[in-house]
Amino acid sequence: MEDIDIYKSKVGKNWQRDLFDRTGLKQSYNMNINGGSEDLVYSLSYTHDDETYIMQTSHYRRDNVNLKVNKKFNKKLRMDLNVKMSNTTIDGPSVSSGSKLRDCVKYPTVGTLTDLTDEDLSGDDGIIENISSLNDPYFNIVNEYKKQSKFNNSYNAALIWDVIKGLQWRC
Repeated sequence: MEDIDIYKSKVGKNWQRDLFDRTGLKQSYNMNINGGSEDLVYSLSYTHDDETYIMQTSHYRRDNVNLKVNKKFNKKLRMDLNVKMSNTTIDGPSVSSGSKLRDCVKYPTVGTLTDLTDEDLSGDDGIIENISSLNDPYFNIVNEYKKQSKFNNSYNAALIWDVIKGLQWRC
């Protein structure tokens, strides 16, 4: 049997389908509460974002809360309050380098290396170094688990006094 016939008889693996054959889904939910009176105005909002990327094992989630309050005490004195909080979680391997797509294109579609014996690998041909660093692309993304969590918040408050027309004092 010719070498090409042996190669053709092997069942191939579609690495791109195995790694990237997932429909990316983004869900975003937003809730706002606004109201007030002549002397008090407030706004509270909550947003939840949830994304599943096309690459297996990748996921993104973010929750935002924003609060804004404006209180007018009299014609010359008022208060502003702004609160922003964000909690973000990124699960899965990093895809920004592009190496995941490159790996799934470069890696052999048939298991030719698995058929090699210890005798085939012996000698000074340098083949051991070449084979030792090869892993299938799915193995690479599953074992490159990264979880990033970030919590950001900012709080701003101001007391504003209109001293005279065109002149304000803020603290």
